[in-house]
Amino acid sequence: MLFGRLGFETAAMEREALPLLLATHMRELSKAVVFPAHHRGVLEDLGRRHRLAVVSNFDYTPTARMVLEREGVADLFETILVSDAVGWRKPAPRIFEQALGVMGLAPGAALFVGDRADIDVAGAQGVGMRAVWINRDGEALPEGIAAPDHEIRDLGELPGLLCT
Repeated sequence: MLFGRLGFETAAMEREALPLLLATHMRELSKAVVFPAHHRGVLEDLGRRHRLAVVSNFDYTPTARMVLEREGVADLFETILVSDAVGWRKPAPRIFEQALGVMGLAPGAALFVGDRADIDVAGAQGVGMRAVWINRDGEALPEGIAAPDHEIRDLGELPGLLCT
């Protein structure tokens, strides 16, 4: 997809160029990902009490996994589903349904936590999951989106929410 956007025809490229370009893309893209330091501890705490999964609209699974591994949290997740590998992007029901299927959960038994009301909250609610919106900037809920079950400003608030 990257090469198509850049106007490259992969069939005409030197075989050696493809891995080099992909590695460069992965490295540069991963630099843009911000992972707050306290999130590792939060995820470790949650992982001791709950089953965790990642459902992401990231464009390239190896980079998504690399970021999770770099931050030391990849092993905390039972499954990691990335849109490029499954062929669906949130808010499409299929990516949520696939995650539920892999984990053997009914929608009502799962809680989806995401930072986009329009794709995370709406998508999760569309398949019957409860949703928590991480609304870092206190934005208004977009028009036409049903309110999430809970709204928090930071992932660090989630463990307290789940204890109640």
